[in-house]
Amino acid sequence: MCMRKYLLIAVLAVMSYGVALAQSVYYFSVNPKEVFSYTIIDDDGAFFGRFDVNTHSCSGDLQKGEVVIYEHFYDKNNKPIFKESNQFVMDVALVNGEAFANIGSLSRALKVQDYMSKGDIISLPSTLLVGGAVPDGKLSIKMGAIKGTITVTDRKVIAYENISTQAGSFMCYKITERQISKTAGLSFEHNLVTWYCKGIGCVKQICYDKKGKLINTIELVSIKGRS
Repeated sequence: MCMRKYLLIAVLAVMSYGVALAQSVYYFSVNPKEVFSYTIIDDDGAFFGRFDVNTHSCSGDLQKGEVVIYEHFYDKNNKPIFKESNQFVMDVALVNGEAFANIGSLSRALKVQDYMSKGDIISLPSTLLVGGAVPDGKLSIKMGAIKGTITVTDRKVIAYENISTQAGSFMCYKITERQISKTAGLSFEHNLVTWYCKGIGCVKQICYDKKGKLINTIELVSIKGRS
């Protein structure tokens, strides 16, 4: 059950990419040519791994649409997580504003559970205000016979500031949020601090457990294919 717990938390990364809408308005990229690369630093400050994210295809809108996301994961030795095809595919359907993720292989998903970012970018409104609240986000997921939900609540915009990473400098909204995952009658909680940039998505994220212990830090280190 422990492995399933972390997988449910990690899978919320699929909500970081959306459908074919105006990129300048929303907090995600819809350009299939763009590849976002992230590094993961563990609670001891050591390099844990990295991953690349690409929106392969998207159609429709936030009320009725579909997005297919390709991700590639690498361990602390920069070796691909999967020996065969290192491509991890997620298919997300949007129905009446709700998100449903279908993950075809549980075994592959378990291998990348600790490498994926968290948070919910699709539900972020186009206009954010410092000091203001943000609507809750919810994702329903299916992995074979396993079903669950992930909800992001208590979301607040605490700053609008410039943040620099290896990928450059970005003006971001800094948001605190609480993430709750439920499956098989169990419930788990994490607290996030995330910097979101329009047209990009997550630039940096710090993840804590519900007691405030640091779990990891994720940072955007490069963007390829952006003109």
